[in-house]
Amino acid sequence: MPNYGAASFNGELKNLMVDYGTTSSGQEDAIGNAKREIDDVRGIMTKNIESLLERGERLDLLVDKTDRLGGSARDFRVRSRGLKRQMWWKNIKLMALLALVVILIILGLVVALKN
Repeated sequence: MPNYGAASFNGELKNLMVDYGTTSSGQEDAIGNAKREIDDVRGIMTKNIESLLERGERLDLLVDKTDRLGGSARDFRVRSRGLKRQMWWKNIKLMALLALVVILIILGLVVALKN
């Protein structure tokens, strides 16, 4: 094969070999690039793990608050039922007193009209 025109291709070939790491300087660049990418990935993973731990702590706090709220809701339900019963009895007593007063008034009127 003739050697003419190969000189211009040699420069292009050398650039490609450096870019793809097939020469010693290209391999050093590829190793450096790989190390930088690994460091970047390590940094991203560290941030992800930290945010995951923070999220876990927030979830634990949310679970604690939910448990406390559930206990408060149960206490409120018990107290409200007790108050409902208490008010019902108070209402019954008031109605009984009112009925007694009406009966006494009617009896008083009947006795007064007979005399």
